[in-house]
Amino acid sequence: MVSKLMQQEFSDSIRRRLKGAREAADLTLRELAASIGFAESTLSGVENGHDVPSQRLLDSWIKELRVNREWVMSGTGEMDLRGGVQWVIPREQIQRSKKQAERYRETAAWALDEAKELEASIFFSENYYAENDAKEKPIQEKMSKGLTRLRLK
Repeated sequence: MVSKLMQQEFSDSIRRRLKGAREAADLTLRELAASIGFAESTLSGVENGHDVPSQRLLDSWIKELRVNREWVMSGTGEMDLRGGVQWVIPREQIQRSKKQAERYRETAAWALDEAKELEASIFFSENYYAENDAKEKPIQEKMSKGLTRLRLK
C-alpha cells in the first residue's frame, strides 16, 4: 500500500498530464500498458490516484509517449518532444494513425461548418434586431422560451 504522503507528493496535476498525454496519443490504457510492459491495472492505479508509479514505469510512460519530462512533472515547457519534426511511426501503427488523421480532418471540417453557420445566424440576427428595434414588441419576447427559426420573405 502506498503511503498518503507519497500519494500527495505525486500530485493530481501530474496524473492529469500523464493521462492527457496518453489520450493525446490516442492510446487506451491497455495499449499503453502492452507497449511499455506493465499491467493495465498498474497504469489505471496511477491515473486514478491509487498508486504512485515506480521510476521505471514513469520513465517508460514518458519515453513511449515522447513527452517532455519537465512538462509532466511541473507543467512547464512544451508537452511534445517531437516539436514540428517528422518522426517514424512504427509499421504496426500506420493504419491507426491514418484513421486518427482522418478523424482530425472530419472534426476540423465539422467545426468549420458549424462556425460558418453560427456566423451567418449572428449576421442575420444583428441585422434583424437593427431593423426591428423601433417596434413595440421586440423579437426577444417571442424567443423567451429558446431559439426560434425565422422565415425569410
